[in-house]
Amino acid sequence: DAKTTLFTLSDNKEICDLLKVADEVVAVDFKAGVFNFVCQMFRQVIIFRREKYDLLLDLEFLSRSSAAISHIISAGFSIGFCSPHRRRGRIHDTAVLFNEKVHVMENFRNVFLSAGIDAAGRDPGKEGLPVIKEALVPGGTVEGEYVVVNLNRNGFINQRCWPVENYEAVIQYLIDSTSYKIAGISSEGFEDIKFNFGPRFINLTGKLDYSQLAGLLKGAKLFITHDSGPMHLAAALGTPTVSLFGPETPAAYGPRGKNHLVFYKGLECSPCVNVFRNKQVKCRYSTNRCMREITANEVISGIQGGCLLS
Repeated sequence: DAKTTLFTLSDNKEICDLLKVADEVVAVDFKAGVFNFVCQMFRQVIIFRREKYDLLLDLEFLSRSSAAISHIISAGFSIGFCSPHRRRGRIHDTAVLFNEKVHVMENFRNVFLSAGIDAAGRDPGKEGLPVIKEALVPGGTVEGEYVVVNLNRNGFINQRCWPVENYEAVIQYLIDSTSYKIAGISSEGFEDIKFNFGPRFINLTGKLDYSQLAGLLKGAKLFITHDSGPMHLAAALGTPTVSLFGPETPAAYGPRGKNHLVFYKGLECSPCVNVFRNKQVKCRYSTNRCMREITANEVISGIQGGCLLS
């Protein structure tokens, strides 16, 4: 029966509002410039301090600044991550070790367990999530049954991207072997693919906001994607996924729940992302071999054998 407030960055606010993760979502805009950002942050922290919160959960495990902010807010009790890599957590009332060898959701769960809250048993996509309306997109809706393919190549870690020709092969297979429409998405236009797939391919690259993306993913029969934010959104909405991992490991960041097919080669150099150094990637090859070794035929066989499309 507590009032819950989520404090985050402006880029996260819309998706947090969509998923109704808290009674109130407060955000600061880090793109407004350093001075404006600091002013926003200072003003909001003072407001939080005056609110006199009973409990504060610091879910950041990289930045030390959130621990300092937690201390200034001065809630009745605070819980946050500690890590030998980041030297953080000492000023929390209870420090929870961030274990990089387990799934990140287990780490978050441990913070809540320290507050006496057990979120184990929650079924992603069903319990506590809102009903997302039909797949509203520019020009109307996507009618009938469809599969969504994530074509984005401008992510935070570009080594996550799968070769263009592999996406083309999978899309062509879906068009030739199923009756589903195929919706291609990305954060920007996708010029590498010429979209010569006929009328059943719907080009939504660079056209969706978070609300439209959530509606599209909620209604999809399947979402095919590399390791990305939309992958986690689809899993949270209960949509089956086919996900491709290389620089990161699905053991820590893979989708949880049923009906998810994960491809990961687990090369001797994988994973190569250092989450404690701003997610720096040190690829020992000239190309992202970990992603390129996942073939289109493997993915197609997995979709067929996994019975993800009925």
